[in-house]
Amino acid sequence: VDAIIWITDEATGTDVGGPVYQTLPVHTEGREVFVDSYDNGLGTATSFVTPLSLEFLLDGMVPKLAAAIDGDPDTVVPD
Repeated sequence: VDAIIWITDEATGTDVGGPVYQTLPVHTEGREVFVDSYDNGLGTATSFVTPLSLEFLLDGMVPKLAAAIDGDPDTVVPD
C-alpha cells in the first residue's frame, strides 16, 4: 500500500488501526493522510464523490498524497 487515507471526526493520535497496523510500513513511514470529516468539505467529498465534488477532492487530496508518498518519513502531511 502506497498510502492510507483516514477519514476522522477528531484530531488523530498515533494509535490508529490497532497493534498490527502500527507495525506496517505505511504507518511507520508516515504514509498516512488524515482528513477531518467535519471541519472542511474534503472529508465529505472523499466519502461522497460526485461530479461536482471531484475537482474539489482532487485539488485537496493530491498535495496531501504527494507529501505522504514522497519517500521521506520526516515530511509532515498537511492538514
